[in-house]
Amino acid sequence: MKLGGHVSHSGQRRVCMCVFNNFTHDSRVLKEASSLAKIGYGVTVLARLDDNTVPLENVNGIRVKRIPVNPFHLRLIHLIRQVTCWEIFTKTKNTKGHSPSVKEEVFGSSETKIHTPSILLTLFRKGMRRILRYVRIRVQRVIRHSVESFLMKFHRPFLILDFNFRILKTAKVEGYDVFHAHDLNTLIGAYAAARKWGANLIYDSHELYLERNRFEPYNPAGKWMRKKVEAYLIRRSDHVITVNDSLARMLADTYKVQLPTVIMNTPSLEKVSPPSQYVSLRRAIGIQDDYDVLLYSGSITFNRGLENLIESLVYLPHCFLVLMGYSNNRYENKLRAIAAEKGVASRLAFFGPVPTDEVTLYASSANLGVAPIENVCLSYYYCSPNKLFEYLLAGLPVICSDLPEMRQIIDEYGVGTTFDPSVPKDIARAAMEIFEAPEKWRDIKKKTDAVASTYNWENESSKLIDIYQSLS
Repeated sequence: MKLGGHVSHSGQRRVCMCVFNNFTHDSRVLKEASSLAKIGYGVTVLARLDDNTVPLENVNGIRVKRIPVNPFHLRLIHLIRQVTCWEIFTKTKNTKGHSPSVKEEVFGSSETKIHTPSILLTLFRKGMRRILRYVRIRVQRVIRHSVESFLMKFHRPFLILDFNFRILKTAKVEGYDVFHAHDLNTLIGAYAAARKWGANLIYDSHELYLERNRFEPYNPAGKWMRKKVEAYLIRRSDHVITVNDSLARMLADTYKVQLPTVIMNTPSLEKVSPPSQYVSLRRAIGIQDDYDVLLYSGSITFNRGLENLIESLVYLPHCFLVLMGYSNNRYENKLRAIAAEKGVASRLAFFGPVPTDEVTLYASSANLGVAPIENVCLSYYYCSPNKLFEYLLAGLPVICSDLPEMRQIIDEYGVGTTFDPSVPKDIARAAMEIFEAPEKWRDIKKKTDAVASTYNWENESSKLIDIYQSLS
């Protein structure tokens, strides 16, 4: 079933892009929204509100509305904690406002006459009350902990469902002509809103959502259920978009739908200009001139091959590695510990994150771009990461993991070489292969222009605009 669209009274088509993050470092969503805003679409991005963001913001002509997420399981846990605070409700107070002592409970106050024959019976009763109260508190604490643990196992699904419900609630107040769902975690709400309000629906699959990099894999039942949801909704979308040919073929084959349109996550030519002293990694970090600068750009997180990349510095004594992007303290400390253990800490720096429109400027001051993504899931195996194109647009030779989509670019244009990301020595081999042949390095830098002229956002955004203009 296809969903129809309509035009607002002002003549401007209104687009609601839904993304399950805070929309501060999502370059793909920003580029798509900006491209539509430039040609007259009224674009609102619905994102998540957190402690580092504000509810309403205007970014490059895009209205950003961040939604606070407060799922029912967190409210239920809060209620359970209030109800089971039995220590508060079971303590008795005397008239002076303080709890009676053990002596007063058993023998009474100093003003009360003690009846010796009843001491043992009174002691027994008080002791039993205390034992029963203790048992009751312990049982209720165990029950509370069990219920909380069970509910928190579904914490992320509940967060996603709550966010999708709020998409529908927001759409009721603000009418939209097109709902653009970025990944499966916003597709339910976007579909429900589009169907209820007669709008068009676009599904933008940034990766194979059910085959992505996760701390813990989906359990079989959860994965089966999500796959059924994606199958149902993808067939009811007006248009499906993804990021490369491999993912397009897999989505088409898996769900028996028309081949999705490929809109690659490439940088814009408009953002590139010659590097200056203000956007030089060497200057900003203080890297000595006799070091070659290796650059990793992107999220600094697990399964990106960063541990082995750091270890490869052992075999590259004349190289300095810069990890440029967002990281959390725990993982960053882990990487620093590895660098210290291998004796390369003095040749490693963390930098950024930097604004999206400055990534290629900083990258252009490095000597070599590295993309050491590990083959840990199908989404990574078939990835064509934005960093690869940012390196090439910045004029950098590239060394990357030997994975299909990245290898295709490297081999077709001759702009670098590949390596086995699980072997630090092989990463070093790939780097030395370029650095030890200065003529090859200069030749590769010249070839990067050809890649930039083909793989850039100006070319990719035209396909997005064609899709929107084709919607009824």
